Amino acid sequence: MENKLLKLEKISKSFGGVQALDKVDFDVNKGEIHGLLGENGAGKSTLMKIISGALNQDEGKIKLEDEEVKLKSPLDAENRGIAMVYQELNLLNDLSVTENIFISEFNQKNYGKINWKDLYKRAENEMKKLEVNIDVRKKIKEISVAEQQIVAIIRALVSESKILIMDEPTSALSLKDIEFLLEFLQKLKEKGYSIIFITHKLDEVLEITDRITVLRNGKKIKNLKTDQTDENELSKLIIGRSVENIYPKINQNRGKKLLELNDISLKNKLKNISFSLFEGEILGIVGLLGAGKTEIGKTILGAYKRKEVTGDIYFNEEKIFNKNPHQAIERGIGFVPEDRSSEGLLTKQDVKFNISLSALKEISEKKIIKNNKEKKLVKNLVNKLQIKCSSINQKVTDLSGGNQQKVVLSKWLANQSKIIIFDEPTRGIDVGAKIEVYNFFKELLDMGVGILLLSSEVPEIHGIADRILVLNNGQITNEQNKSEVSKDELQKLVMAGGLK
Repeated sequence: MENKLLKLEKISKSFGGVQALDKVDFDVNKGEIHGLLGENGAGKSTLMKIISGALNQDEGKIKLEDEEVKLKSPLDAENRGIAMVYQELNLLNDLSVTENIFISEFNQKNYGKINWKDLYKRAENEMKKLEVNIDVRKKIKEISVAEQQIVAIIRALVSESKILIMDEPTSALSLKDIEFLLEFLQKLKEKGYSIIFITHKLDEVLEITDRITVLRNGKKIKNLKTDQTDENELSKLIIGRSVENIYPKINQNRGKKLLELNDISLKNKLKNISFSLFEGEILGIVGLLGAGKTEIGKTILGAYKRKEVTGDIYFNEEKIFNKNPHQAIERGIGFVPEDRSSEGLLTKQDVKFNISLSALKEISEKKIIKNNKEKKLVKNLVNKLQIKCSSINQKVTDLSGGNQQKVVLSKWLANQSKIIIFDEPTRGIDVGAKIEVYNFFKELLDMGVGILLLSSEVPEIHGIADRILVLNNGQITNEQNKSEVSKDELQKLVMAGGLK
């Protein structure tokens, strides 16, 4: 029999005339993991902010164990047993695991007197109860990101939380860490805790949840049992149209060789990296987080000094070494970074400024930017990539994650790059935005662009790349044509570091 721990009835919320939530029903049973899916802007964040006390609903009721409540603040929600574990963990890196778990107990009443032996023992007992083995004396910066997630969860549990809201908890984790965290969440469920699991990763939501709710444009589209659905149905519910395969059919017609790396090494990061990239192809490099994928991209881009790098790089059959990213861009090499907010965008600037920055030659005459050329170029790209913005003068910080990523992509289309390096291009964006990114890849290939795709997402690499390199600890351990390896076999190669 279902035991409703939390129930939301007809929840509505609007911001400045924009309806973020429209009469949404949502509930969580005791001892279940409930997945919440939807595109960026579907209303997931707004709904979770209401549940966690950060926002008040305009209409509707919230019931906790059949009692109607008004959640006045995050502290009020926490006191009632609801805790949110954010994507950006609110942990203090230079303090120990124990200090982070019990930080709310450190107050002026202690007068500086702390029984550390007792505190460490309590932290160890919490670890034992939840069947995890984390050194409670280590500093937060000394443990893995997955372990940091667990510390944040335990901190919530010692405050007697019954409901945990997990916001994209695996977005920054390696495959092994994802497995570790998902197993931990299953243990919590078995112990009677309830978890709201927000993610864009359909494989994870199908693996770990009991039920799934899909939001679209602020409305609840469907609530369904996990064992009665699949990725195709969920994709259709999320984006509102049928999707047989999120990866477009690409006829990769290889042209001339654009790029060649010959025996490239970077101290303590890369060892003897060799490969070629051709016009009109996607070369995928897949590996766990920290395997060295980003370092390959940055070496090509010119982020490291020549004395740090050994080996040779050839571009259009000419031996080169980019002294800095600007030189790489001048040559026609684009780079879409993993961290779009800090590396790919100037977040204080608008859409127009960010896109046109990489196309100054195309929009300038005698080193003076022509406003009409700039506006025409930017508007064409906004329409081409279907970037959802109020105008080209809207600040990029006000865009959803998927639309921010499209702005980054459009920069290199504006620059007419011959090679574009994509580092985790679909991390943190929804399935609809992913499809648009993959269709963008198809357009680039038709233009003869060579794409170097760096990703830890095995389904993505297998779904869209033509040739695949497996990277482990800075070395290429396996090379495959997609037709020669199944997705499951590729997953095993990545987890094992490739064939030795």
